[in-house]
Amino acid sequence: MKLLKMVSDRQSPGFTLLELLVVVVIVAVLAGIIAPGWFALVSRQRIATVNSTLAATLGKLQSEAQQRRTSIQVWFDVSATGIPQIRYGDPFEQARSQPLGGQDIPADTIRLRAFRGFDAAGTPLTDWQPVTTTAGSCDSIDKACVTLDFSGNPGRDRVPFKVEVYEASSPNGSSRKCVILPTLLGQVKTQQGDGCDVSPNQI
Repeated sequence: MKLLKMVSDRQSPGFTLLELLVVVVIVAVLAGIIAPGWFALVSRQRIATVNSTLAATLGKLQSEAQQRRTSIQVWFDVSATGIPQIRYGDPFEQARSQPLGGQDIPADTIRLRAFRGFDAAGTPLTDWQPVTTTAGSCDSIDKACVTLDFSGNPGRDRVPFKVEVYEASSPNGSSRKCVILPTLLGQVKTQQGDGCDVSPNQI
């Protein structure tokens, strides 16, 4: 009886070092499997948020131009905090700016690039223009901007006009999205992935 009591006294509750190591290895393996998918999901959500805000704002500005019967200049840049933003204003007022995506977008994670149909000479363009610095006004043909006329339509040299939203670490990834003003009718539409490619077949 004393022997049994001594054996039971030696068995204390808890985990052995081997059991703890096995649990740590299992947790590490599961984290390695789950983490990439989680980060990709978060990135897709951020891109979708910025893209939907961009589309909604452009649509609102088109309506505003029509209601006020005035042209509105719209351009895209990156704020001092590294957050994509849309800036806009008419010739008679100071430009306003709106961050795209709110407070949920960490600095320098989501970026923009713009594409317009033709250069100043009327030559069709085929390259995206990265939006990395403050664009200033929309007077220059080289800036990532578009002027909506009093009907809410983009100018001829800007059609089709696209703004693409993408992850900084994966510029050509499948999660990228874009907002497009495809014709002089100016109706805003959105695309994603390969639908955002600059190609005559997509214009």
